[in-house]
Amino acid sequence: MTPKQNVLKSLSLALAFLCMTFIINAQTVTISGTQPVNIGCENKYTAAVSNIPTGWTVVGYKWQATYVGTNGGYIKYTGKDANGNQIPITVIAANGIAVNSETAEFWVNWDNTFAPSCQIQVIFKIRYTLSGSQSINESQEFFLKDGNGLTSVCLKGIPTKPIFTGPATVQKCCISNVTYTASNVGDATTFDNWTFPTGWTQVSQTGNSIILTPNATSAGNITCRAGIPTACPAYYQAVTFAVTRTDAVITHVPSMFKENRICPGEILQYAINPVCGATDYIWQFP
Repeated sequence: MTPKQNVLKSLSLALAFLCMTFIINAQTVTISGTQPVNIGCENKYTAAVSNIPTGWTVVGYKWQATYVGTNGGYIKYTGKDANGNQIPITVIAANGIAVNSETAEFWVNWDNTFAPSCQIQVIFKIRYTLSGSQSINESQEFFLKDGNGLTSVCLKGIPTKPIFTGPATVQKCCISNVTYTASNVGDATTFDNWTFPTGWTQVSQTGNSIILTPNATSAGNITCRAGIPTACPAYYQAVTFAVTRTDAVITHVPSMFKENRICPGEILQYAINPVCGATDYIWQFP
């Protein structure tokens, strides 16, 4: 091959590369799907492809789901039977499994093995042929994105240790209302099965918060159930908080309790912190 032929060959390869690069990057893809995903349910994703370059013939799609799970999750897509008819095909979950679909639709059942998690991805490619070519090529990868443009899928879930916030100790004789709120509950939307110490009464309950009136002495646990009823099956975690009762301790307000260098005729004011439940205060003085 002459030097001139080598140059022409190099130019041809360079032009082919540029053309391929342009073709691969010319199309745009939008993948829609539920975010965050309900665990255990069949979640559908759909890819919309636009700006397909001239010369492309789309022959199918390639999907890959990462962290589908190991506890019953599966992938479902549209393939073909032996006669070339489109049929739904279900594949048992496997981390990183890639499947070729006849359509731009794809279903995943994310089990709760990894819930809650944002470490999973849905990857999508367009499979196509070029004019005059019998080989099948694949575009670059596209990712399902959430509203913030992140390329990960988040599963709905509840942390293994939801917690309560509220007073852990309540003075005996105190019957003033107290509020307890369940927190660190992830995507929980329901809070039910509330229980509280014997003798306490419920004033109100809104979402993850409850207002209670204690009796004079009873201690015990406050519990509720945080749930995601849209999961398949519904997903719950119990929240428990122990409350103890303490004897009332009288404490004085230091800034209002002068104890020495008292002058004759001086007017002084003394105060103690209120004792919850006390209805009578008896003072003694010289």
